[in-house]
Amino acid sequence: MAKIYQLPDHVLGEKKLNGNEKVLYALIYTIAEKKKYCMGSNKLLGDILHFHRKTIQRQLARLRDKGFIEIKIIRDIDSDEVLERRIYIKK
Repeated sequence: MAKIYQLPDHVLGEKKLNGNEKVLYALIYTIAEKKKYCMGSNKLLGDILHFHRKTIQRQLARLRDKGFIEIKIIRDIDSDEVLERRIYIKK
């Protein structure tokens, strides 16, 4: 069964984003719908979209820099180890 990913109209027509950034945004938007954030790693997101992990990293940075997402890193209080990354939709 095919999965359906959602892309809001305002993002679809956004000239600041390229096609791959819009596809990644649609994936994050769909995953974040239930929990209000996406926890997918760069590897997981890349595997789903058939993009290299580094490509995901660059696209996430561009989406963040253009104000479409917010990335929060949750760290362990004692060790400062990264426990998880949360990607929130801003627009």
